[in-house]
Amino acid sequence: MHLIWAKIVTTFSARAYGTTIELITLLITARILGPDGRGTVASILAWTALFSAVFGLSLSQVIVYRFTNNVSDSQFNRTFSALIPLSFILCLAGWLCALVIYTQTESGGLKQLPAGIVILGFTLLPFIMWESYCSHLLSTTGRLNQYNTGLVIGKTLGFTTMLIVIFLAGLGIYGPIIGNLAALVITILIAVLTMRESLSKPLHVYASEMISLVSGGLKLHINTIGSFLLMTIDIVILSQYRSMEEVGWYQAATQLIAVPLMLPGVVTMVLYSKVADEGPVKVWATHRRLIQQIMGAMGVVAVVCYFIAPDLVSLLLGSEFTETIPVFRILLLAMIGMCFSQLMVAQWIGRGLFLQAGFITIAASLTNVILNFYFIPTYGMYAAAWTTVGAFIISIITNGIFAIMIEREWKCTYS
Repeated sequence: MHLIWAKIVTTFSARAYGTTIELITLLITARILGPDGRGTVASILAWTALFSAVFGLSLSQVIVYRFTNNVSDSQFNRTFSALIPLSFILCLAGWLCALVIYTQTESGGLKQLPAGIVILGFTLLPFIMWESYCSHLLSTTGRLNQYNTGLVIGKTLGFTTMLIVIFLAGLGIYGPIIGNLAALVITILIAVLTMRESLSKPLHVYASEMISLVSGGLKLHINTIGSFLLMTIDIVILSQYRSMEEVGWYQAATQLIAVPLMLPGVVTMVLYSKVADEGPVKVWATHRRLIQQIMGAMGVVAVVCYFIAPDLVSLLLGSEFTETIPVFRILLLAMIGMCFSQLMVAQWIGRGLFLQAGFITIAASLTNVILNFYFIPTYGMYAAAWTTVGAFIISIITNGIFAIMIEREWKCTYS
């Protein structure tokens, strides 16, 4: 348990640094770009995230399952080699789909964004995919520290690039996108250099591995799409029906919520390697204790953030973002469900329960999407926040039932 917490602290430190950089970026761009400019940046990043979720085919999560009880250099080579052609094909498909949507839409959606922002935003697509692949490849093979190093360096240089683009080049809304791109490229390069010792030359692409990845991805993809619909689709819908200013207010609230959520995200990354080494049943005793500890901490954070929200938002974002305060307080209720959902992911994936996880997530997410389309045109970002709360109440119930089932299985096996 102490070794796990050591890994958690190390990884958390790297993520905390990256999140601090993102907060400083938000602070700077909120004052320079204003709610409208931040809304434009948030919209293109939401669209890019949508396409990376849809066309990424959940291959990152399947990597964890492929390495469960099979952590070896030969499996590493097979998986890494298969990802290269698959990511190329998927990225081309994503770009083609984006082009069709942009050219065939008369107004709203992507069409309301500047063409340069759209092109630059979708340049991120392959790099978002490979950053996720690299993080899962390294975490499942016990090399999370190397990924953390790349993340810190990438975030630092990406932030520096953003400042140069905004203040020296004077490109405004392009700055955060270019900075994001630089951070992703550098993180991926460092990760690949870390992996080179495990890669044989020349690389051989095995059709059987590609088929296994695609097969697992198709089963898990329902869950990935559902997770996106729960977490990000509200920004896309807001940008369709409401002003960029309101999108900026809402996105700022979601970004503030993402700060404490990095803790369960880090714990999950550490648990991937434990599940891969020991299997999901054996690791449950440790997993359960971590859930209890992290959920307790997140409850305290939610209460504190509720009371300091006015001062926190004013300090970080300025007076133009006071509308963010009530939305942030609503989303704190959803944060507990988001935390529990993240912490249970390793059990779903480690057991290969891709379809089951997918159907549960898609049920909650479709409810979220329908309610968003119905209420956002009238109630805007408040509707988006409350529907998110409702969706994660469903998530708490379903993951709670799953946890009870795992507990019974563990007792039958080890008691």
